[in-house]
Amino acid sequence: MNLSSFPYKVIDYKLKMNLNDMADLKPKDIKYCVWHHEGASKDTDSSAKQINDYHRNVKGWAGIGYHGVIRHNGNLELGRPLTKCGVHVGQPGNSQSIAYCITGNFSLVKLQEVRPIQFDAAVRLAVIVSLTYPGIKHVPHRDLHPSECPGKLFPWKEFIREHDILLNKEKSKNSILYCVQVGAFAIRDNALRLRDKFKAGPITFSTGEKMDLTDAFIIEKKPGS
Repeated sequence: MNLSSFPYKVIDYKLKMNLNDMADLKPKDIKYCVWHHEGASKDTDSSAKQINDYHRNVKGWAGIGYHGVIRHNGNLELGRPLTKCGVHVGQPGNSQSIAYCITGNFSLVKLQEVRPIQFDAAVRLAVIVSLTYPGIKHVPHRDLHPSECPGKLFPWKEFIREHDILLNKEKSKNSILYCVQVGAFAIRDNALRLRDKFKAGPITFSTGEKMDLTDAFIIEKKPGS
């Protein structure tokens, strides 16, 4: 995933993980991007390294269960490789998703009010995810597994709305309109004859693509206009 457009720092701690003990995750199998909060008893800001250590040493997992962690300051810390299944919602969800953790407890605080930068970082990462995996669905943890995560105060509707707005803007930047001018004539009869040729039926290109110009029409334009 190309993170060059992510506006905050991207940090790779090269976490110690047992990659051979992790199931492979193929892009074609990814249906969801699951969003979590840290959910500790306080509104904490644990690093990916701290979460990795906890998941390995306390949970007994092969490594951090998330594919990334968004810190209070908006920085993204990389977690489990995107080519490996995470451990965060149980099966079959783990085998169909990637997962990100937003540090803090959003059953205690309102993210947009206390840390708008962190909210912005999450939205912008979600857009990058959507561009990388077209058709992916962003869901809160609770939609795939019984949980309050990412917190009863997490602004999910606002999160999705901001994501949709930014995603549409990004897509519009890459939109290309190919225009074809088929002819311009000083004599109207010549234009009519060309139009009549188009009315014979669609044109087929060597690539197999067809262009139907049977509805071609004449535009009268004065010189200099």
